Amino acid sequence: MDTPLTQQQLLSSLRQNWEGLLTGLLVLDGSNRLAAAQAQSFASTSEFLGHVCAWFEELLWAVPKRIRREPVAYSWQTVDEFNARAMARYRERAEAEVVQEFRALLGRVEALVASLTDEDLAVPHVYEWIHNAAVGHPLEHCLSRADRPEQEPPA
Repeated sequence: MDTPLTQQQLLSSLRQNWEGLLTGLLVLDGSNRLAAAQAQSFASTSEFLGHVCAWFEELLWAVPKRIRREPVAYSWQTVDEFNARAMARYRERAEAEVVQEFRALLGRVEALVASLTDEDLAVPHVYEWIHNAAVGHPLEHCLSRADRPEQEPPA
C-alpha cells in the first residue's frame, strides 16, 4: 500500500465496492448468477455471499479487539480452512436470506469504519483489516472488468 486511505475514503470504497458487487450479482438471472458464483469456485450464490458475510463477522470481532489491544486468537489456522467453514455454513441457506444478512453485516462494518479515529487506524493490523475489506477483498471477487472495484476512491 502506498499512501494510506483516509477513514472517509475507506468507508466510501467499502460501500461502493460491496454494493456494486452485490448489485452486479443480483441483476443477473438465476443461471448467470450461479455461473458467476461458480466462476469464483463457489457452488452457489449463497456460498459466495456467505463467504463474504463470514469475513465481515470476523472483521467485526477482530478489529475492536485489536483497538482495545486485546489478544486475538483466531479459531482457524489457514485462510482455506476459514473459507471452507464459511462455505459449509452457508451452503444450504436460501439466497434471499444470505443477501439480507450480507446487507446487515455490511451496514455493521460501515458503522464500525465510520466510528474509527485516526488513532484506531494506526493500531497494528486495524488498517490492514479495513483496507482489505474495503478494497482488497472486493477486488478478488469482482464479477467483470465493468464492476472492478476502485483501487483509489475519487477525491
